[in-house]
Amino acid sequence: MRILVSKPDSLGDQLIIAGWLQALADAVPSGCVVWHVQAGMEIVASLLEGVRTFVPSTTHSPEDEARRFERDVSKGLVVVPYDLPPFGEWSTSTDERLAWWAAFVGNQAWHAAVAAVGNRTWVAELTVAASNAPLRVGAIANPSRQIPVNAAGHFLSQRSPLFHQEVPYPVEAAESESLGRLISALGIPLPLQPQARLRSLPAVKREQRILFAPGVGGPAYRAWPVSHFLSLAGSLRHAGRVVEWIEGPRDRAFLDPIHAERSEHIHVVGSGDLIGLAQLLRSSDALICNDTAYAHLAALLGVPTVALFGGGQGRRFHPLPGLVKVVQGLPACAGCQWHCVHTSYPCVSEIPIAAVLDAIHSLLSVRDRSPVVVAQPFAANNDPVPLIARLQQEILHLDADRFARLQIIQSLVDPTRRIAPAPVHPAVRSDFLSVIIPVGRPDRALGTLTSLATQVPAPGRWEVIVVGAELMSLPTPPSGLPLRQVALSARSSPAETRIAGVAAAQGQWYLFVDDDIELAPHFIERARIFIAGLEATDSGAGCGAIGARLPGRTGRFWERVTDLSNFWSQQSRESRACDWLYSAALLVKAKAYHEAGGFDPTFPVGEDVDLTQRIAGRGYTLRYEPSLIAHHHHRRDSAFTMWRYFWHNGNGARFFFRFLGGACAFSIKTVWLKTWSDLRMNQEFQRQQGMPLGLLTPLIWLNYLIVETSLEWHWQKHLHKDRNYLNLPARARSDVTYVSAMKHWDAGRRIRGFAGYLIAMMQDIGNPVRR
Repeated sequence: MRILVSKPDSLGDQLIIAGWLQALADAVPSGCVVWHVQAGMEIVASLLEGVRTFVPSTTHSPEDEARRFERDVSKGLVVVPYDLPPFGEWSTSTDERLAWWAAFVGNQAWHAAVAAVGNRTWVAELTVAASNAPLRVGAIANPSRQIPVNAAGHFLSQRSPLFHQEVPYPVEAAESESLGRLISALGIPLPLQPQARLRSLPAVKREQRILFAPGVGGPAYRAWPVSHFLSLAGSLRHAGRVVEWIEGPRDRAFLDPIHAERSEHIHVVGSGDLIGLAQLLRSSDALICNDTAYAHLAALLGVPTVALFGGGQGRRFHPLPGLVKVVQGLPACAGCQWHCVHTSYPCVSEIPIAAVLDAIHSLLSVRDRSPVVVAQPFAANNDPVPLIARLQQEILHLDADRFARLQIIQSLVDPTRRIAPAPVHPAVRSDFLSVIIPVGRPDRALGTLTSLATQVPAPGRWEVIVVGAELMSLPTPPSGLPLRQVALSARSSPAETRIAGVAAAQGQWYLFVDDDIELAPHFIERARIFIAGLEATDSGAGCGAIGARLPGRTGRFWERVTDLSNFWSQQSRESRACDWLYSAALLVKAKAYHEAGGFDPTFPVGEDVDLTQRIAGRGYTLRYEPSLIAHHHHRRDSAFTMWRYFWHNGNGARFFFRFLGGACAFSIKTVWLKTWSDLRMNQEFQRQQGMPLGLLTPLIWLNYLIVETSLEWHWQKHLHKDRNYLNLPARARSDVTYVSAMKHWDAGRRIRGFAGYLIAMMQDIGNPVRR
């Protein structure tokens, strides 16, 4: 058995997960557990018992290195570093290193893969996706999830599903416990709380000293002020203690005031000298440090330690083993993930020196490990908690979005790219069409394939790709089609199925055709002529997608009501530019598809509108061309099948509510007003096209009422599932009432919860429509 665990994090994070990975390797004694880390973090292997290191050489091909790795490492726990930092600047070099790493991972056989990160990063996601393991595990995405962009976004858009199991990862829980839940999702029995085992280290001579480590190796706001450390050192020396200092590889800026004190003794620890640091700690009476790897290393070594924590991540990263006493500032705004609403980070900077002095005395005298909480008051007169909770969530969303935009900008301004721009999709061939058919209903697909086989004239350079999990049930297709099959292991959503088809496609344009569509005989020839005309006249990015007219196939009454309710924007006979398109029959330029990131695999419905809007956002135009006719045999030709379809569309609540993104009760007001708004938009459009709705108006209004009700209903289900309402901001008074009601309901106080929910619904009537 070969298991891949991706952990491209800092040294402290590696020390936290070490015990779990050693236990996992023990549980599969004949297997191999591969521990992927950032370059430089492989030093952790020097300290841990039974852990080896394999450093892949990028001077060789990834295929050769993958073979060497499988040949040389067959069992045990092995650390594999690679230089692909998730928060580094994006350049052509990033693209090259990404491609090498994906090929290295993808050319090996894996039984399972785990993205062992709570705040998901693109490096961990890409590593797990590249493994193609039959079991892939990751955390449920939270607002801090790093948005994959550039080549990473393109790569991940073609891998669906990314994870087979998504594990809850509450940010307020202890990090070690959350990592344990991820590893345990593999289904392999493990101890409840395994401790890391260290290599046997030489004995050291004990020195009567207390070590101070004021550096954090990163942003200074997470560090207790050096002036406080100096004052604390003076107090301890006055009490007869010897104080010395530690300077790590990236700590020099923090130690400058200490270097200015000529009498201070500073131990400089070089990069990679983890054993030397461990021996230095073991030889000392105690350590006082910030929330850093120093604290986690001292915990594993059993060195008495006072660790100074701010409130940015609550108690999440408290060291669990050893003799560590935490002194922590926890103001009302704790839990902000270090996106501070203040200017001075008071949760760290205002920890009193006296509290730290008392902590080290109690730890050394009576081994008191109980944490010390410094509850700083909030300066505002009014209750700040609802405001701060909302700000924290919004900042997390904005920060993830900001970093994604920064990486995109870096990729655009990289001078290497301006000299030789990398192709978006290396397999694309010009003047070549890829027809992609997601097959979820094999019995219907024969009509689609027959309409392709009878195109006039017969297309020249093209391929037809059918994708699905039930291709064995596909009727015998007409002869002469350049047919390729992409078999899926399990039934997937339309978005996921189309993504799998794109991964096999080679065309300059993709033609997505649903398996209930029959193309008119001249469809492809007219599309070719239309595209040639656009490309001869379009300026800027050009046309990115083209939608066809989607009339029903039978012309029955209820089928027509469905078409005018749901596909109304693609029923007219006037060519025009538009804001979105449907994917029942959709031409998309391959370059535009990949630049926009492809279909979003998380959308059960609405994925076509989402994709085409993102294509438009990249500067491309969207066109509706009624001469391209695709007969839509959707079989919603009775009242029951039509209404069932519109209720099912409510599954797209996560798409339609994506700009709201908050906790709220069922909104009767939104249902009512949105129903009328949808109808008026349809009516206005049809009047402009000379096609008034007439007597069909009441039935279309009812369809919109059903779908709007379903959207609200499904959003409520999403909020209640895994108690998602706790992780989203409450933006209005009614939302606060709703969250309180749901807490009562989930605690078993059903009557109180139900009554509170009704109150929230009534309060919502005073809110503006938020969707």
